[in-house]
Amino acid sequence: MNKSPVTSNFGSSDILRRLFAPSELKRLLARMASDRDGDNLVVHPLQGPILLQYGEDIAAMLGELVSSCRWTPTRAYLCLAQKRSRGYRELVFPGLVDTIVGRCIIDALEPMITADDGERTFCGRSHSNSRRAFGDYEQWFHIWRDYSAKVATAAAEAGFTYVFDTDVADFFPSIDRTRAREFLANRTGAHPSLLALLFACLEAWLPRFNYAPMTGLPIENNDVSRLVAHNYLKQVDKAFIEDEDCIYLRYVDDSVIFAKSERAANELKRRHHLALRAVGLNPNAAKSEVLATAVFEAKRQREFNERIDLVEKNMTGFDALVAEWTTNTDRPGWEPVMKRLYSLGRRLRNPSLRPLVAEHVESRPLLAERALSYLARFDVTADEARVLLGIAKRSDLSADVDIRLARFIGDAVFLDNVSEDIANMSVLRARRKIT
Repeated sequence: MNKSPVTSNFGSSDILRRLFAPSELKRLLARMASDRDGDNLVVHPLQGPILLQYGEDIAAMLGELVSSCRWTPTRAYLCLAQKRSRGYRELVFPGLVDTIVGRCIIDALEPMITADDGERTFCGRSHSNSRRAFGDYEQWFHIWRDYSAKVATAAAEAGFTYVFDTDVADFFPSIDRTRAREFLANRTGAHPSLLALLFACLEAWLPRFNYAPMTGLPIENNDVSRLVAHNYLKQVDKAFIEDEDCIYLRYVDDSVIFAKSERAANELKRRHHLALRAVGLNPNAAKSEVLATAVFEAKRQREFNERIDLVEKNMTGFDALVAEWTTNTDRPGWEPVMKRLYSLGRRLRNPSLRPLVAEHVESRPLLAERALSYLARFDVTADEARVLLGIAKRSDLSADVDIRLARFIGDAVFLDNVSEDIANMSVLRARRKIT
């Protein structure tokens, strides 16, 4: 971790000048320009060249404007992404300069937010903290696996025979920004000017309908809301984290609490409800349930996930796993496991999933990102390209899948010449935009 003096004394009145000094910003811009930055959903193809060419100018401009409180954030681009529940998640994507400002602040505050996470609460990131070395950051997938491993350990703990499994209804949109700012101030001691800038960004990025901003925090791609929300739920953690009669684990807003009896689990459910209500949140009734630990573990597909871990370790047996899992798409937890298979197939460069990609892009929107990322590891054949182009020409894709597919087509390596097909598709989509 960088030991720069700027990472201490956040309560001083000159924190904006120190945090947004050109020398501090240049490190962040270099990280953002690297293709090792993280897993962005939407990045303009010219972001890297722009940051490399004009990084010093941008750093100097922001250093002057932010430190003198003359910079203001702008509205973000809104995209509706389909959720597993078949509803929509309102994703927003701030502009480049807003992204720089937001990430500069959250990278500095993160160590204080996560300092007491221990092995009970978990919060991953999509981007590496610019104050750490590459690879030394809380990558969300690795943290999710750590959380999942802790859940498995807790399930095997003697005496804890029931579990309360829940998450928060409309989590980000339900967060009270005034309280969130207060909780963050109490934890970090940050100067009001720094918190005012952070929450000005969050408010500017909120989705707007009929020109009116929505409530809560925006769901954005720079880890800012994620860490602010993680800090918000630490108020709930306090009610359970030291209770020796339960095992409390949380990943972002997903919580599991293991209990010694069904009655105790239901009492924990009641206490959790009250703890959420105390900070203005509600449990998700559709996803809240008390289960016997054995039933809970069966739903998580623990055994099959362990087999995936073994294949990943030994680098053999992947084809058999794919054949077994893809024959029954109705089993509980099918899509999360399928995501893991795509990720592992990508790392192994195993072609056995290639025949499934187009079908999943078209009919399984939650798998589209992993499926296309997997296929991008290969030289795409003309037949694969034309099937995907045919899907892209249809108008019924959700916006997030549309974006992922367009990015894939722009970045993929094709075995054969399909430039005419791509050009025709571009003209078609341009006409749709005009009309």
